[in-house]
Amino acid sequence: MPVVVDIRLRPWGHHHRKMNANADKVDKARAEERKNKGLEIEVYCKSLYWPERGAFFSLPINCMGLGSGTCSSCNTVKDHNEKYNFTVNSSKTSFVYKETEYSVHDYIYVSPHRFATERVGHETFKGGRNVGLKAFAICQLLEIVVPKAPKQPDNSSTEVKVRRFYRPEKTFQMRRRTALTFERYV
Repeated sequence: MPVVVDIRLRPWGHHHRKMNANADKVDKARAEERKNKGLEIEVYCKSLYWPERGAFFSLPINCMGLGSGTCSSCNTVKDHNEKYNFTVNSSKTSFVYKETEYSVHDYIYVSPHRFATERVGHETFKGGRNVGLKAFAICQLLEIVVPKAPKQPDNSSTEVKVRRFYRPEKTFQMRRRTALTFERYV
């Protein structure tokens, strides 16, 4: 069965809103009529969501109606999913995540929210944009731990052991805190 592609260009803006609404009503009535008669369903696509750009875009006209049997937006989603695949090599010394290969003994940036053991201070801040912001931690990848149960490890079942490096101001605060604690108990 051949696929018929009808490309419609619609004007947009506040002064075209009423005309576009009337055209939508006509299309909906025609679709309902075709459905009641048992004819084929017509599909209307207004725009394509592009995850890499995080927005809706008009469909690419040059790849529509080619008769290849594939949908360009489906191919885009498939490529996006392949791009974010997570794989661990057989020797468990490296893994690939978001097209970047990480090996044991590599240095990585880790979000401060990944460390749940840190306590949040209850300091009083003056109003500003930098309230509660923390710097990323630099860590060294020591080991990749893959459970034995799944045959194909994924990012939710795989754990990594890292060595965290602290900033000089953090180590000073930690030394000061331990020194104060030591003085109290002596």
